[in-house]
Amino acid sequence: MSTDDPADDGRKGVQSVEHAARVLQALIAAGVAAPLKDVAARAGMSASTAHRYLTSLARVELVRQDTGSGHYDLGPLAVRLGLAALQRYDYVLRADECLKALTQSLRIDGHVSVWGDHGPTIIRIRQANSPILTNLRLGRTLPLAASASGRVFLAHMPEEATQPLLANELAAAPDALRLRDELEASRKAILRGEIAWVDGSVIPGLRAIAAPILDMQGDLRACMALVSPDESLVRFPNRMADELMETARAASNELGWRGT
Repeated sequence: MSTDDPADDGRKGVQSVEHAARVLQALIAAGVAAPLKDVAARAGMSASTAHRYLTSLARVELVRQDTGSGHYDLGPLAVRLGLAALQRYDYVLRADECLKALTQSLRIDGHVSVWGDHGPTIIRIRQANSPILTNLRLGRTLPLAASASGRVFLAHMPEEATQPLLANELAAAPDALRLRDELEASRKAILRGEIAWVDGSVIPGLRAIAAPILDMQGDLRACMALVSPDESLVRFPNRMADELMETARAASNELGWRGT
């Protein structure tokens, strides 16, 4: 008897759910409607076993089968489940949980910011070392040009939202042309997937790096940043930047983002 047959296990009720989940995961991983043999291969099952699960899943609308090609895809109930999960997902809480774990692991301070009425606004702070963030308090608005988080928002937010604020910052800058060129280079790098960073712009002697948290449409929902007086934070490549990007991507994936 095949090892992927649900009758193999005395806990076949539980195992049946787990096998069905493997089929659904296979459909998710395929990214498009897929033939039976591909679904079976991705799920690690025989075609006959996968077909039995697909048939049952189709009956409850977790799966649908195209009448023309015979290919299988996620069904209307799967869509409703996904949308309901996203609606109930507290991305701020999850970002804070991710930040807490990251700052404790790296022994470095950090914060999460979202777009507020006056620009990037700090909504969570995690301190793993001595309290060096005395000037970065909850509710503080960060500059667009001079903060790592601000540069993430500049890269991902619509220009109509950022330009009025940026214009004020550029008007006060001693060398606006140079800064504008620097920001454009930073924007392109961030959109390529590189880390955002500044070296002592907001608080002298304090470096910062930041990464975006994106939703399933690629829209920016929040920004996660690490801060330190240590120059190594903005010397690339480095482990802290890599782990920040990995953590932000994981949080984005939980929001449905599937970019690279």
